[in-house]
Amino acid sequence: GGVEPGVGLGPGGVPGGPFPRTSAGRALLEAGATLGSPVTRGAASGVLRLGLPGVRFVGYHRVPVGSGPEPAGIVEVFTDITALKEAEEQARAANEAMLRALTAAIDARDPYTHGHSFHVAEYAVLIARRLGLEEADVARIRYAGLLHDIGKLGIEDRVLRKHGPLTPEERAIMMQHPVIGAELLQKVGVFLELVPAVRHHHEWYNGGGYPDGLKGEEIPFDARIIAVADAFDAMTSDRPYRRALSPEEALARLKAGCNVQFDARVVAAFVEAYEAGEVEAVRERLRGIASPPPVEPEPRPVPEAGVIRPVHHRELSLLYQVARENYARLDVKQTLRRILEICHDSLGQYVYMILLPDPETGDLVVEAALGPAPELPIGLRVRPGEGPVGRAAETGRPVLVHSLAEPAAGPLPLPQTRSVCAVPLIYSGRVVGVFNVESHRPRAFSPDDQYLFEALAQQVANAVELARYHEQLAHAATHDGLTGVLNHSAFYQRLTEAVERARQERGALSLILVDLNNMKAINDTYGHLAGDQALREWAALLRANVRPQDLVARYGGDEFAVILPGASRSDARALVERLHQASDRTFQLEGRTISLPRASFGIACFPEDGERPTELLAWADHQMYAHKARSSVLLPGDHGVHVL
Repeated sequence: GGVEPGVGLGPGGVPGGPFPRTSAGRALLEAGATLGSPVTRGAASGVLRLGLPGVRFVGYHRVPVGSGPEPAGIVEVFTDITALKEAEEQARAANEAMLRALTAAIDARDPYTHGHSFHVAEYAVLIARRLGLEEADVARIRYAGLLHDIGKLGIEDRVLRKHGPLTPEERAIMMQHPVIGAELLQKVGVFLELVPAVRHHHEWYNGGGYPDGLKGEEIPFDARIIAVADAFDAMTSDRPYRRALSPEEALARLKAGCNVQFDARVVAAFVEAYEAGEVEAVRERLRGIASPPPVEPEPRPVPEAGVIRPVHHRELSLLYQVARENYARLDVKQTLRRILEICHDSLGQYVYMILLPDPETGDLVVEAALGPAPELPIGLRVRPGEGPVGRAAETGRPVLVHSLAEPAAGPLPLPQTRSVCAVPLIYSGRVVGVFNVESHRPRAFSPDDQYLFEALAQQVANAVELARYHEQLAHAATHDGLTGVLNHSAFYQRLTEAVERARQERGALSLILVDLNNMKAINDTYGHLAGDQALREWAALLRANVRPQDLVARYGGDEFAVILPGASRSDARALVERLHQASDRTFQLEGRTISLPRASFGIACFPEDGERPTELLAWADHQMYAHKARSSVLLPGDHGVHVL
């Protein structure tokens, strides 16, 4: 497989578990070995594309340990990120589908230019490739071609659909569409990279165009490409007020407009594509799109396939508002809150809720709620099959209740509710939650409302799952997969930050290293599963005994570390004593009772024992091994604790 750089990763397998010791694991290690010496090459990260069954993408992260030009060691982390990559692919597919739907809406506003956006996009692609642009740039220019006329959604029908030439007043209105399109994209925050091309594709090379009168190289290059593609298709298409020009006549006009209306380099590239037969191939391939569809004079009361209605424009606006949030930077709760804020602002004064399943009980839990209710039911639980919400989750189908004569028996709907629309959130064929909307008015939801709720639910499901995967990976990148505490690289970063903060504030800081004794004996006697459980038990014991501001990490194989901001040496000693006493117990595994291993401890305090992280670690490590040596001479049953 190849390495794709620049992707953040997490440790040890699917979030929450180590990478399996299988053929995939062996292939992963072999792939990692090809990256070279980790110590000499320094930090690195990327994505390994293995193409193995069930494991298509694996994240790789390498961090040198220690300071100075020669690291003391290396931490290498591999993560199965197949699920994340698949979620991103689904998100890209959803964006592509929304883009195509919006393109259809643009063309539907003016049936006489039906297919224009697709032609412009394909001509622009030919130009971009002839100019030698990278494929990422080609893809961006194609999208710009599809959406270059998005601003026409804001132009009145009387102007957009006029059969004859426009009056000066109407022409001024039509000339607003590049600005309207750019502002629409900026407002919804999707495809922001297309804004320059959308706004400036009617600028002239000599400065005589609109809306900003840019000239020459001031005009974004993407816009110059779209301008040529747009003009050629417009000239070679029939309009109500004139017949189409032949391709040869259109080319002649493009050439005549070089360095006046058009960039000569762009025109030359388009002429090359035409002479190579590429333009005619596009025209032939898209010929079926060119015929305008029948126009519906009056909207029908129910959304109908093939007919673009006002509800579809509302749908696109809503979906773009949802898509504008960069869910990779939000956690699940932030994502849910933002979605409900968008619903509240766009759809009306209803009570909106998103419920997600509790993985342990299967109950649906209200994770986010917004709206005019006396008390929002955050944390409320609904059993599958219970009420409209439970039925939607159980059946995977929307449940619409027009009029509730009496309050529901279950926890939802709310007491004052009279209308309910509960829509399941479905991702990859499984129900991952419910989008629930309630109103105090009977028959509050029209068929259009239900249509919008269902359209939104799909985007909500995608957004929630993507945010959840990113949240899991972000957690896995800094936490140990076995014990759930901080991993080594995150620990060292947090220790460095804590030392710097203590230095700036002239405060105290203590560090405790914990080494579990006789782990080999547990592994040899009871097996490695018992050893793993002992590590989990110790991680839980540490977390249960520290303060909220303290940090627990797995430092090495059988070693833990605890960072105690603001703690003195006496505070650290008191914690060690509590830990020693609390560890005098057993745990259960497969019906067997096993004694929890005891530990050796080492304490280092800032600044007395060191002013740098490496100095504190070295002193704590020295103290810990001194404690271990002293503990080894204890008689059986002696539970004294020795802390140096």
